[in-house]
Amino acid sequence: MLIIIGTGLGIIAAIIEISLVRTYQKNSIILSAIASHWIAIGTLMPFIQMNVSVWLKGIVVGVVLTLPFIIYDIQQSRNAVIHTAVFAPIWGVFIAYGLHLLT
Repeated sequence: MLIIIGTGLGIIAAIIEISLVRTYQKNSIILSAIASHWIAIGTLMPFIQMNVSVWLKGIVVGVVLTLPFIIYDIQQSRNAVIHTAVFAPIWGVFIAYGLHLLT
């Protein structure tokens, strides 16, 4: 049941993130990579055990699993790095806290 809830929250985060990124990124491959990234984080989040508060777990997992995108984006666009660095902890907390509330 946790995997279904986590995947659902990842899909919600992916839809919102794609709608935000679509304003400056038109490449469908990059948009699908962003969507699959957040869906994967939502699917994996129930299996990550940390002895910290829920919001801190979301920040850590969201940022650590988004670091490859941030490193790749540095070469491409500074605006994308800022966007990714700001929204990675937000979506991580959204998924972690949503899982905490719904389970």
